[in-house]
Amino acid sequence: MYHFLTFNIENMKKSILAIAIVLASFSISAPTQASGSKASTTPEAKEKAIKSFHSQFGKVSDLAIFHSKSGFIFKSYAGGKSVSSSFDKKGNWIYSVERFPSNQLLKNIIDRVGMEPGNGFVTGIQKVTQPDSEPVFVIQTQGKDFIKTFRLLNNELESVADYKKE
Repeated sequence: MYHFLTFNIENMKKSILAIAIVLASFSISAPTQASGSKASTTPEAKEKAIKSFHSQFGKVSDLAIFHSKSGFIFKSYAGGKSVSSSFDKKGNWIYSVERFPSNQLLKNIIDRVGMEPGNGFVTGIQKVTQPDSEPVFVIQTQGKDFIKTFRLLNNELESVADYKKE
C-alpha cells in the first residue's frame, strides 16, 4: 500500500497533463479498426496522420492504429522504443510519447534524478512531446520503501509525486 506524502502544486497543470498522457497511453490494450467511434475521420486525415507519424519516428514496426472519439492514436516500436502519438479528426498531431526500455535509459536524465547506489533505481522514462513545446521527461524511480515520479522540463527537475510503501 502507498501513502501520498508530498505534491508540488507549482506547475501542477503541466505535471498532471504529462502524467495523464503517459497513463492514457498505457491504457490502450489492443489495436482494432472497428472499435470506438471513428468520429467522422476521413481517409485523407488518416493518411496525413500516418505521414506525420513516420516523419517523427522514421521506420517503425507493428504499427497499430486506434480510432477514438477525437481522432486517432498510433502505437508502434522505433529504435527499440515503444512510441505512440495522438492525432485529431483532421490528422493533426496532438502529442507523442516515447517509452525508453531499460537498456536505453538516458544516462544524463538518470544522473539528474541523483539516485544513490543501493537506495533505488530508475524504473522508466517517458518523453512527451507536443507541437511548439519543449519535450517533457517523466521519470519513475523506485526504492525499497518508496516510489517517486519526477518531471524534467527545460532542464529543471521537479518532483511531482512521492509515495511511501508500507
